[in-house]
Amino acid sequence: MNEERKKYLAICQTCLKSKFDKKKGLICTLTDEHAAFHTNDCPDYDPEKKAIRRQEATKRRVEEAKEDEKGLFSGKAGIVGGTIILILGIAWIILGLVLMGRFFFYPIILIIGGIISINKGIEKKATKNRIERSTVIDDELDEIL
Repeated sequence: MNEERKKYLAICQTCLKSKFDKKKGLICTLTDEHAAFHTNDCPDYDPEKKAIRRQEATKRRVEEAKEDEKGLFSGKAGIVGGTIILILGIAWIILGLVLMGRFFFYPIILIIGGIISINKGIEKKATKNRIERSTVIDDELDEIL
């Protein structure tokens, strides 16, 4: 898909005067053709508030997903990493007691760090799920109203 068509689609997806045709894709109801305006804005553009909100929510979710992937305690990575750290700490204590007959205190720090990482990962996942549910509820309310 060329850049020009992408630009048109970004505008037409939120317009009340667009419709989907099985053969052509998204087209204008005024011309029954693909968009062909030559400026940055369509002169007949009629924004659909619900579609604009949906597009903004999608953009926000993509940005949040990118942000979520960055951090050390980022959702799934925090849960997996915390679990690995927790297992290593427990294994260190057990192996130290069984093989050497000694109790090491360093693994306790690993265990605490693992628990914190798991908790933060779960917290981020819960926040993300709450945002997604609120967006769905907002869309349902828009349909009712």
